[in-house]
Amino acid sequence: MMKIIIIALLAAGSQADVRKTWDSAEPSAYNLRNVAYPECSSYYRVNLGGDNSNQGNDLSHSPVHGKDTTQHRPEEGSPWPFTGEYDDNFKKNFGQDWVGQPGKTDSEKQARAKSMASVTALTEQDATPLGFERSNLHMYYGVCVEVVGIKSVGGWQGNRLAVEPNDSLGPRWLEIMAQTAHPDQQICVKDIGRPDTQDNPTYESCASGELLTCRESTLTINRDQNNKLWPVYPKTEANLGRNSATPMGEGSVLLKFFCRDTCDDSLFSFYWRISASQEVPKMTENRFQQPDGEDWCGRRDGTDFPSSLLKPYPRNYVEPPVFEKSKESSAFVVKASAIVSALVAAFTLLM
Repeated sequence: MMKIIIIALLAAGSQADVRKTWDSAEPSAYNLRNVAYPECSSYYRVNLGGDNSNQGNDLSHSPVHGKDTTQHRPEEGSPWPFTGEYDDNFKKNFGQDWVGQPGKTDSEKQARAKSMASVTALTEQDATPLGFERSNLHMYYGVCVEVVGIKSVGGWQGNRLAVEPNDSLGPRWLEIMAQTAHPDQQICVKDIGRPDTQDNPTYESCASGELLTCRESTLTINRDQNNKLWPVYPKTEANLGRNSATPMGEGSVLLKFFCRDTCDDSLFSFYWRISASQEVPKMTENRFQQPDGEDWCGRRDGTDFPSSLLKPYPRNYVEPPVFEKSKESSAFVVKASAIVSALVAAFTLLM
């Protein structure tokens, strides 16, 4: 029998805007017969907001456990990508030190993570390391994530993935990242739930171990009675409380994580994170507009995966000089092996 799980994560003063609508521990055509997308063994809905920004120039969905974001604050006097009330909400969490979270003052949690040469961001059930969520992927099925839109803040009109929170125009870009415990495990992501057209193409990307793709949000485009093109925005509610098996709205971006070819295990865990571009808007034709997100993609930190939180070297380890190539190569192998071992141990603990 399929079980429905609803997630509402609370941690260290910040709330993840993630809702798991359904989850089947034993997916089959029969168990998933009553859901909108039976190809998805799990289905999430997320809202993106500045209060869960992971690098300071983005909107995302979960707290950045394990990261010191004080090093990423813009310098005094430099332009912020957020304004007004949205800026105040952004500052509540970004610019804080999240190292040791969750459970920074919990000696039991810290000792357990230390015994595994890991950190609580990777060993605790309620953790979201660097803003990543964790899911289980079944062979022949996918983990689907519906990006509902931009979270409302105060009285502003939110939940519009292609619109600046303060009602400015301009398409946003999406950064999609995923990481598996084993570096040779394939992980893919693609658009589902809409046709692939020339004006609004679908995207698909695959990688081994670490997946990173940055692309346009590709909202649905309709033509009005005056033959003018308009994006179709998601039909959302004020929050993610609705536990429905159908998509929120025609304008939502719906993504499916899956394994296409080299699926070594029938069930494996992986981390995923979705971020939308958020830069200082520019005035164009008397309206604020987001800059081209393609340039934003190039300014993102592409190494920001959960495994980067691990420090696998022994406490008294002395790294060899860089000019001793043979030792350096050996040290790299040791480090890579230790990272994989620690990551696998963390995944096993949470399974």
